[in-house]
Amino acid sequence: MQPQSSPLNPLNISVTWRGKKFVVEMDMGANLKDLGQELQKLTNIKEDTMRFIVPQVSGRTSKLLAPFSTEHALLSLQETSIIEARSIIMMGVSTNEVEEVLQNAKADLRIAGFEDEEKRLKQRISHGPHLPLKLPQGQYIFCEFRTLQIPGI
Repeated sequence: MQPQSSPLNPLNISVTWRGKKFVVEMDMGANLKDLGQELQKLTNIKEDTMRFIVPQVSGRTSKLLAPFSTEHALLSLQETSIIEARSIIMMGVSTNEVEEVLQNAKADLRIAGFEDEEKRLKQRISHGPHLPLKLPQGQYIFCEFRTLQIPGI
């Protein structure tokens, strides 16, 4: 059994993000939002993408916690069982990566104009159909459509 820390003794919390291990010193009375802010200083992760996967001591389950959500932000580290956890896994994307994706998305917002569509159509026509259209050959050919007569209905 691990000795419990007093409010004066800081806790060392081990967090893994993208294969890198971070050890954060937190007070016993800290909440999940405080832990999120400390990790944000170290990793520059965007608030709305940060999530913690906290393994539970009793069993093979884990909790998924969002440190900046209204639901989880004010939970103490003891309530979330982060103190007893071996190592927390953090998910999240840095602010730079989010901005890079947004910039790339803005560059491709253009809609193809009529000229581009005409060029594509001409290319398709010039290449011709790859397979000649041919009716199916064989014994059975669909000739007509008629309703099925079921006696008694």
